Amino acid sequence: MLGMYLKNEIFLKALIVLSTLEVVSLLAYTVPEVNSVLLPVFTFIILFIFWRYPAWLVYLPLLEIVWGSLGRIFYWELFGFSLSIRMLIFGLSICVWLLKRPNFQQLPWSNILFRLYLLTLLIIVWGMAQGLMHGYNPSIIFADANGYFYLGYVLIWLTATFRLSWPLIISTTVAAATIVSLKTLFIFHIFTHAYSWANIGFLYLWIRDTKVGELTLVTANYWRIFFQSQIYPSMFWLATTVYLIFKPTAVISQKIFWLMVLFFSSIILSLSRSFWLALAVTICLTVIIAVIFIWKQPRKMKRLWLIFGSCLSTLAVIVIFLFVPPVDTDLAAALANRLGRGEAAVTSRANLLPVMVDGIKKNWLTGAGLGAELTYRNTDPRVRDQAGVNSLYTTHAFEFGWLDFWFKFGIVGFLAWVALIGSLVLRLLKIARFKAQERPLIVAAAALVVFIAITHGVTPYLNHPLGLGLIALVITSLLMYEQSTAKSHH
Repeated sequence: MLGMYLKNEIFLKALIVLSTLEVVSLLAYTVPEVNSVLLPVFTFIILFIFWRYPAWLVYLPLLEIVWGSLGRIFYWELFGFSLSIRMLIFGLSICVWLLKRPNFQQLPWSNILFRLYLLTLLIIVWGMAQGLMHGYNPSIIFADANGYFYLGYVLIWLTATFRLSWPLIISTTVAAATIVSLKTLFIFHIFTHAYSWANIGFLYLWIRDTKVGELTLVTANYWRIFFQSQIYPSMFWLATTVYLIFKPTAVISQKIFWLMVLFFSSIILSLSRSFWLALAVTICLTVIIAVIFIWKQPRKMKRLWLIFGSCLSTLAVIVIFLFVPPVDTDLAAALANRLGRGEAAVTSRANLLPVMVDGIKKNWLTGAGLGAELTYRNTDPRVRDQAGVNSLYTTHAFEFGWLDFWFKFGIVGFLAWVALIGSLVLRLLKIARFKAQERPLIVAAAALVVFIAITHGVTPYLNHPLGLGLIALVITSLLMYEQSTAKSHH
């Protein structure tokens, strides 16, 4: 996939821009006056780009979502409200879209997939209304609901008058995933070696306060580097793997190989149990596909060895970044420590499950609404300070994403989400049957939807822009394809 759609010029330009923005983000965090100046500067630049180049109403939000984790690499405190760069992009997108007077008549109102999408939007509105009727704290309702707003991009993208450029989308987002992976390796290396010149205490605060991720000392000189946006290097690795298996004639350059190594390394260094589960699913899917399609075709087996070779090379890269120069650390102790914390997280999930089931039983039909909270015993060290001595923890954010849908939206809302995700996968596979040339890319897209849906079961992504960005892009692409196909038949 990367070899066919990755354009060097676009990729390198995006790398340079994002690398520069990383430095600017650190500078803005260090010097508040610089951060204040950046708000009008970014507002002007984004407005100009959107107005002059409407296609970037698609490309810029996708680029930011892959790069920006929780969307606060740049943020501003305004009159008690925290405005993030992601919110700024979203708000300006809507303004420009409305000023250009979108033609709603061109929306595919009769398309079943589009109707499922509209039903999902109505379910979200219903969840917000439920929360208000139940008297929940409005700020909690907003915090619970704002991630879903990202689905609104589908309406913006569908009413635009441009074609999607897949080389541009893939080149820019792969560049963003590359920056995330390089940043993971860089932070891992300097924190592990605790260089005096690096001021790791200040870097820790920068990453924490910009919501890029979590840095945790697992054992002596070994740090866990977890960024929420590391989900995208994982998805690019999966997509490329599936693509290479289905397209044996694809050119595999050294750049593609080392990109796969880089992406794989960020998942390993995250020490994220959820990502490891996603990785296990990824490998299982790869093996199943290999058994079905490859074992009788030695020519394709070379691709399988390439994939496993990238995994082995990843381990070599991690060892180099860890032990060069030499540092005193114990990998076995680090893993044991992480697994020990994992037992606490598993216990917390086990404690949450019956509480969520009880909540669903009480609100199984109409749902409890967005902003609904539950209290359970949480022994996870990450929330121990908030939970208190008795470990009782009250929250509206739950690890079981699909149960969260049922609890807050009711059975109708739950089934609507299942129908939407299932429809995406089935439509992609149906198209793949008849489009031999595009089959590798289409199957890779279907694998990504399955991947994010499985991950959502234990770590919520479909109620957050990190997951909904992918879903919005797939919905838009399918509807544009079906519209163009319908026109060609008339």
